[in-house]
Amino acid sequence: MAVMLGLGLWGLDRGTMWRDESATYQMARRTLPQIRDALGTVDAVHGLYYLLLHPVLALRPSEVTMRLPSVLAAVAATALVAALGCRLARPRVGLWAGLLYATTPVVTHYAQEGRSYACLYTPL
Repeated sequence: MAVMLGLGLWGLDRGTMWRDESATYQMARRTLPQIRDALGTVDAVHGLYYLLLHPVLALRPSEVTMRLPSVLAAVAATALVAALGCRLARPRVGLWAGLLYATTPVVTHYAQEGRSYACLYTPL
């Protein structure tokens, strides 16, 4: 978990948002009725994520704040992978499974994105 947290937080403040992150930021900063109305016509697949991110961005609207839930979801997924390895085999297997999961490039990539991939589509 500590490895995933370190990798997830490393370089989290890149200074810019890419197009999809910007869409997430703009949607999550809308009022709840505006989010509901928009989900009827665009981007409904990410609707739950926008609703989850809405109160987070209300506290502090920034790109780092927007990306933190993804980092925390990746940390939780790493813990689950490690726990599964411990339960199915032994603690050493759980440790290696967690470390391999945390250091997989695609996992660390999505852990740092302000999109719903790490939060709602964890590959478990």
